Amino acid sequence: MNSIKYWLVSSLLFIFVNIRAQSAYGQTEIDGDITASTLTVTGPVTMSSITVSDTLVVSTLNVTGFQTGITLGKVKQIVEIYTETTFATTSQTFQSTNLTGSITPTSSTSNIMVCMHTIGIVNNGGNILQGSIFRGATDIFGTGSPGFQLGSGSGSIRAMLSVCKLDSPATTSATNYTAKILSTTAGQSVTFGNGQSQIMDLVEYAP
Repeated sequence: MNSIKYWLVSSLLFIFVNIRAQSAYGQTEIDGDITASTLTVTGPVTMSSITVSDTLVVSTLNVTGFQTGITLGKVKQIVEIYTETTFATTSQTFQSTNLTGSITPTSSTSNIMVCMHTIGIVNNGGNILQGSIFRGATDIFGTGSPGFQLGSGSGSIRAMLSVCKLDSPATTSATNYTAKILSTTAGQSVTFGNGQSQIMDLVEYAP
C-alpha cells in the first residue's frame, strides 16, 4: 500500500525533473517536464534569471517576495487593424491615412502600445514624408518632431515605415488612433501604403 501511495504522489508531482539552483551565478534552471496543480515561489526572489526547459504545466502560480523595483503587468487585449488602401498627399499639414483603429481600455490607468508598419514612398528628391500617430486630435509623439519620416536626397525612394509608442489615454471610452502624414515640400507627393500591407496593433497593458 505504501509503495502505491509513493508512486501516485511521485507521478503527480514531477517526471524527470532536475532543479539546479546556481545562486553564485544568480540563475535557477528547471530541466524536464513539470505538472502540478499549484506552484508556489516564496521570496525574497533575487535570481537574475529563471530558465525553464521542456514543459511547465501549472494551473495556479503564486509568486511572492519579489525584489523592489519589479512591476508585474498584464496584457488585457490586442486589437489589430489591417488595410491595403493606398493614401497619397501633397499637403504640408497632417492628413489622415486609411490606417485607423479603435480600442476601448478596460481601465483608466491602462497604457496602450501603438505599433504601425507599412511602406512609404517619396516621389521627388529633396522632399520628405513626415508622419505621426494621433489619438483623436492629439499627436501621441508630441509636437516637437514627427513620429516617423522618410526622405530622399535625389530621385524617389521607397522604404519600410515602422514605429511603436506607448500611450496613456486615461479613459475607458473607445479611443481612436490614426496614422497621419504630410509632405514637407509644396506640390510634391508622398505615398503611404502603395497597395501593400498596412498594419496597426493596439495592445492594452494593465498595471
